[in-house]
Amino acid sequence: MSEYTLSNSAAVIDAAISSVAGADATPTAGSQNMVTSGGVKTYVDGTVGAVGDFLGKTVTTEATGIENTDNDTSIPTSAAVVDYVSSKVSLSAYGGSSVGVVSRTASTNQAPVPLTTTTLSGDITTNGTSFTLSKSGLYLVAYSVDLSTNSGSTSYAALFKFANIESVVSGTIQVTNRQVNTIKYLSAGTYSAALYTRTTFGGVTITCRNLYAHVSFLA
Repeated sequence: MSEYTLSNSAAVIDAAISSVAGADATPTAGSQNMVTSGGVKTYVDGTVGAVGDFLGKTVTTEATGIENTDNDTSIPTSAAVVDYVSSKVSLSAYGGSSVGVVSRTASTNQAPVPLTTTTLSGDITTNGTSFTLSKSGLYLVAYSVDLSTNSGSTSYAALFKFANIESVVSGTIQVTNRQVNTIKYLSAGTYSAALYTRTTFGGVTITCRNLYAHVSFLA
């Protein structure tokens, strides 16, 4: 028979054996004792099992869909959560590239600015001069534009409007890379970029160039 040299004292060994021989029937806070397998099972069953907090609960998978289980008895998987969030926070976007140079005689007429456009997905469509929202909601609108005029007068304002968001530029300012970022409620419908003034002045020309725009559906 092999012999072993025990490094612990008799008291320590006795305490360790006692914690096993006198195992607790249920998990007890602060206890140094082991817990019997029956005690563990009873505890788990009572806490997360058939008679506990998850009694009657079902698992909602990605295929089932969170929207189809709007209740307090279903627990979604991570895939179901990702799918639901992705459907609500759409990555749909409208992008307008450079328009070159578009000049307008100062007028109250909101003349559209032609755009070279791209569509990243189907919720927002474009036709080259405007974009159409398939549903109403909150949208993130971000754009950058250069504006200028041929006048030194400050008695009027050059206006640039994109997605019903208006930027005002006084007649004496030559603006480079004017940036606008805002969250706005937009109704379903068609929108475009426009260049105009509040009043008409003969001989005043306003110019728009280098427009980049991005519209994303939020909720």
